[in-house]
Amino acid sequence: MMRIRLFIALPISEEIRKRCEALEEIGRQKVSSIRWIDPGQIHLTLFFLGWTDPALQPSMEAQIREAAREAAPFSVQVAGLGVFPKPSSPKVFWVGVSSDPALLALQQNLSMRMAALGFSMEARPYRPHLTLGRIKGPVPEDFTRWVTEGGGLQIGRCEMETVTLMESRTGPEGSIYIPLFTTALGGSPQERVIGL
Repeated sequence: MMRIRLFIALPISEEIRKRCEALEEIGRQKVSSIRWIDPGQIHLTLFFLGWTDPALQPSMEAQIREAAREAAPFSVQVAGLGVFPKPSSPKVFWVGVSSDPALLALQQNLSMRMAALGFSMEARPYRPHLTLGRIKGPVPEDFTRWVTEGGGLQIGRCEMETVTLMESRTGPEGSIYIPLFTTALGGSPQERVIGL
């Protein structure tokens, strides 16, 4: 049976995308062991679904549509550099996103709806962030210091207006993210469906 790797995300604004791209350019000058995310692919993940039967897609779209209708557009503050899981052994380089109540409510609503379809809920608390790169080896002190000193870096506010079901495909240059279904927050008629 064919399965596809899916997640639910919020697209970011062009302004925030450009600022993230500028941060990636600075990072490239400091470290060579990071596989950088294409700026056009940067997004705010809400729920990672994993390998999924495509037959579930209509049910998932219906639940995403309902969760989006129950939310309203909102904005978040993008600020601070960081790494996962910890500075001494970093694997993911990211910029932080504020835990806005509207964001957390939408994420929780989607999580409950996806759990009702049989998906496992994440055991760890939700930590909103934008992944800029995946670290593949040791990093120099200069990079670690930049991340530490950038903990309070203000990047800007980002308006969140749509939610998207995304497919993740692995390629030689890393993952490629393909939007399959997009619907507007607040029940606006804006909606796009991309066939598989």
